[in-house]
Amino acid sequence: MGLLDFAFHPGQKWTAQEIKVLDKNFSSISNYTDFKYDFEAKVVEDDIKSIQGNPESHEVIYEHVLPNQPNMEAFICCKKYRIINKSQLETLKAFYSSDRYDLKTNLEIPSIEKFPTNLLQVGHHGLGFFTILEYSSNGVVTDKCQKLIRKNSIKYLKYFNSSKRGIIFD
Repeated sequence: MGLLDFAFHPGQKWTAQEIKVLDKNFSSISNYTDFKYDFEAKVVEDDIKSIQGNPESHEVIYEHVLPNQPNMEAFICCKKYRIINKSQLETLKAFYSSDRYDLKTNLEIPSIEKFPTNLLQVGHHGLGFFTILEYSSNGVVTDKCQKLIRKNSIKYLKYFNSSKRGIIFD
């Protein structure tokens, strides 16, 4: 994919406003984590990807390092899924509810009634959350949605370095 993603996959790539929402939550994480990380880099993937038959997603990855310990890195992966129909939703739910020991998850995918719908995924199988991206009439993420992302992001970051699992997100 790449150059023509915008034409063939409208609404699937991150917008500048959506990335600003993520930046507010993941550029500086030290206030919420056990360690005092320094922001190292943000990578917005060029291409839309599909892994293991899941719906396609577009990724933003935030990288942080510990001062004086450059080999101690922290990565926060944020994916944007554009769920087109119920079949795609069921495929994603099946993947995240797998009974395989190496795919155990606490990620709960919200119910979707209206398609297409954009989903934000933060984290990974062991710790993370999904949120439906809600937009106002002018196409920007609503204040209510931004507050929910913020609330879940803080909870996610508080347990980022923890072995505790089963965290309940809103």
